[in-house]
Amino acid sequence: MMVYPSLVWAESHEPISIHEARVRMGDATGAERPHFDDADWPERLLYRAPDSRGIYWIRTRIRISPDAVHHRPAGVLLSALASAEMFWDGVRIGRKGQVGAAAEDEQPGPLRSTVHIPDSLYTPGEHVLAIRLSNHHMPLDFEYSLYGLIVGPLAAFERTPIDYFPLLFVGGFLFIVVYAGLLFVLDPTRRSLGILALFCLIISFVIGTESLRVLYNYTYDWHALRIHAITGLTAAMGLLLVAFVVIHFDVPGKKRWLAIVAAITVATITLVASSDGAVYGMYFVMTCAALIATIWAVHAGRTGAKLACGGLALCLVALLSTGTGFSSGYFSPAFSVFVVGLLGTLAARHHREETRRRKAELRQSQLETELLKRHIQPHFLMNTLTAAMEWIEAQPDKGVDFLHSVAHLLNRLHAISGSRLIRVEEELRVCQAYVEVMGFRTDTDCRIDTTGVNKDALIPPAVFHTIVENSFTHNSYASGCNIGFTLRETVTAGRRSYHWTSPGGTEDIHRQKHARDGTGLRYIRARLDDVAPGRWELHSKPCTSSSAPNADWCTIIVLPVDLAQTEI
Repeated sequence: MMVYPSLVWAESHEPISIHEARVRMGDATGAERPHFDDADWPERLLYRAPDSRGIYWIRTRIRISPDAVHHRPAGVLLSALASAEMFWDGVRIGRKGQVGAAAEDEQPGPLRSTVHIPDSLYTPGEHVLAIRLSNHHMPLDFEYSLYGLIVGPLAAFERTPIDYFPLLFVGGFLFIVVYAGLLFVLDPTRRSLGILALFCLIISFVIGTESLRVLYNYTYDWHALRIHAITGLTAAMGLLLVAFVVIHFDVPGKKRWLAIVAAITVATITLVASSDGAVYGMYFVMTCAALIATIWAVHAGRTGAKLACGGLALCLVALLSTGTGFSSGYFSPAFSVFVVGLLGTLAARHHREETRRRKAELRQSQLETELLKRHIQPHFLMNTLTAAMEWIEAQPDKGVDFLHSVAHLLNRLHAISGSRLIRVEEELRVCQAYVEVMGFRTDTDCRIDTTGVNKDALIPPAVFHTIVENSFTHNSYASGCNIGFTLRETVTAGRRSYHWTSPGGTEDIHRQKHARDGTGLRYIRARLDDVAPGRWELHSKPCTSSSAPNADWCTIIVLPVDLAQTEI
């Protein structure tokens, strides 16, 4: 194909794409005739939109080679934001819509129209193609108005399987929408799954909207709505992509990321005149922003970040190498690879969370068993039963009360043994039941002062109880004395501190045994690490530096305020 000003040469059966021709704004009587004098008509690129609405003409000369006529039937394909009448050597060969001098007179034609050139007119030699158009329903802010003017065999204008290729990916994206959406419904705390479902749904809409002109030859006055829909969907897709990455990989400054991307997206839509350029700019912004966030995630060691980073890098390479053609031909496969990478990251995270869950369940079972073993051990039961026998022999009524207290304690322990977190009020009830039992055993008056403590806060089960138990295990209290435990609470900077003060006993037992890392403190540490790994503190030491045998003992537990309410 050889192109000259207003002259196109068809050397073979290949279709002739006409990009430049003589154009006149306004109507011109007789402009369809082959010998019409168009010398004063300016040459212009056809894809650029006219400066105003109304009737205008396009004229170009085409030279058909002898070889080209062997590939008849031939025709003209016109894709433009206008209604049109087409003339070949002065003979009207077809129209798309109805050309009109005013908007009410014009009948918008289909965006893409093919007309047949009679075989008697498609002969070797030079011919004139003249087109009369009107564009009263075209938005004035569009930079492009003519998307294709082609002369050639009609068979070359038929849709090919490659035109429908992007639609093959819609089924996969919709499957991910259903899969991720159901997982999000089952577990609303996994926000990244909900965002992924919306992201893939928007991708499906983008592909469907991009492919709409392949599936349905709508009239040109609907084209602006389709373009605006693509622009809006692309903007939403970009925000969802960045939101997924920063939330899924827990990137710092999530709101700042989204605000910056939203601002750049709005600026791109506002400042870039062409819709194709605006969409391309948004693809570039979203891909770069998400890629930067995933690079940070890779550096931070986030699970699955390398897969997501590789998929985004591939999208960026495809974007830079294909230009504005990315959205129509390469968007679907490129983002399919990226979404497969995202699924890989979700699978990796699911595997990690499942492993962690199984370990947590195993740990919970071990802690529950440890709790029951600590309080249904032969030593405790033998001493308790011996004390009960003595009370029954001496004071039967007190003996019965003692047995009721033991039963009440065991019921309390059984009730909390399967929980990871309980309310402080419930834990203190266990402690009260225990000191009541030990009061009978040691013939002492035991009390717990909890003034100012938030009873609705959460605590792992039997932690306070173990502290109280350690006081009796590692101390000797005289019969008939008053034993007072004190619990105080302070909250600062998102951390809740519990200060236990236990009365001291003899020096040999209290100083040497109570300070050691025995089974009691090991149990407390295990419980704290189970509910707040790496975010707790435990200190057990004398309240003062005094070496007196009756010095009080202080135990301090520090936990984050935001322990999960769902664990109750």
